[in-house]
Amino acid sequence: MLRLEEFWTWDFWLADDGRRYHIFFLKARRSLGDPDLRHVHASVGHATSADLIHWDEAACLPGDLDGRRRAAGERGGVWSAPGDSVTGPFETGRAAPLTGEELYSGRLIRDRAGRWVMLAFRNLDGGGGFAGEITDPMPVSVAEDGALLCAGTRTTARSDK
Repeated sequence: MLRLEEFWTWDFWLADDGRRYHIFFLKARRSLGDPDLRHVHASVGHATSADLIHWDEAACLPGDLDGRRRAAGERGGVWSAPGDSVTGPFETGRAAPLTGEELYSGRLIRDRAGRWVMLAFRNLDGGGGFAGEITDPMPVSVAEDGALLCAGTRTTARSDK
């Protein structure tokens, strides 16, 4: 299990390059004191593992990405950043939103027919809790410039969490 003593970690996604597992995650320093401040001081972490138990942290994206995004007028949502491979490096300056701010924690998966689709979470609890619904699979395609992913839209199905 990945645990970083100096950082809060959340919203992770996994990639398998055929040799090692890669985990990408949001992180912020615990020295901020207030856990709610982590969202405006977030950076993207990266670690690798051969067995999904023992992890080696690697350098990833610069800190305070969320703060800079919000200062530019952007809010939540699922974002796509072009990169050399599924494990990066990524061009964060060219990142673009895949969805509106009502969705987050998007995950790319292959459906039974082998097509790439995205699932995302819609939080319905306005009180700061974590209760909501998972979207129906949204088709994913490559943008005309060949660099970014684009997600289609569909209705959602409620989860029983």
